[in-house]
Amino acid sequence: MKITFAGTGSGKTSLKRYHTSTLFSSAEFNLLLDAGDGVSRALMNSQIDFNSIDAILFSHFHPDHLNGISSLLIQMKMNKRQKPLRLLVHSNLYSSFIKFLEIGYVFKERMGFDINILTYSTDSFFRVNKDIAFISRENSHLIKYETSAEDSSLLVSSSFLLFVESKRIFCSGDIGSEEDLYLFENEKFDAFITEVTHIDIALLKKVLLRINPESVYINHLSDESQEELQLWLSSLPVSLRERIFVTFDAMSVTI
Repeated sequence: MKITFAGTGSGKTSLKRYHTSTLFSSAEFNLLLDAGDGVSRALMNSQIDFNSIDAILFSHFHPDHLNGISSLLIQMKMNKRQKPLRLLVHSNLYSSFIKFLEIGYVFKERMGFDINILTYSTDSFFRVNKDIAFISRENSHLIKYETSAEDSSLLVSSSFLLFVESKRIFCSGDIGSEEDLYLFENEKFDAFITEVTHIDIALLKKVLLRINPESVYINHLSDESQEELQLWLSSLPVSLRERIFVTFDAMSVTI
């Protein structure tokens, strides 16, 4: 299976990186995780055909993870897409997602291809196709909004355990604390993909020694974090450092 890091930036817009968006590819299926601002250009930069994407999974609704979806769907229409597309959102966010698409004038009956909006639930196993499945678990990224939100049920932010062919991949999404990186602690990971914007980089060594994944991919990077990250990497033992990869836009790996 292949992972393509179409965008690797944080929520702060950068001229160096697109917002975080990752494509997971089996032999027959392409699943995109998140579609924030600028995702269409990020995909073009990674030489990913819009119409090759079979499903899009959303971790939460911050704009750097959601706001590019309307534009991407319109691009698919303009590129004469015909095959169906699946959009996967948490069940709590379904109604808000429908309204969001309508605000962007995305009406399913006018797209020229079928859009199937499916919902997943926390801690439930979701089969995407014969090669790809996932389990979501809620993390603490959006807890800070509890006193501000009128409907706290909308404050869903998910981390994922992805099953792609024979591989197990942890995707942190945006998190709120170190503890969120242990949501699937009892699993053995072939790849551990974590953000570093919302966690102290110094804590990652402890996390990785405890989890002990086969490989680690760091994404959701801000421009300001580059120097700190390189210093942190240089401080690690070689046995750990050689398994850690700092991602960059259009980076592709096979695991």
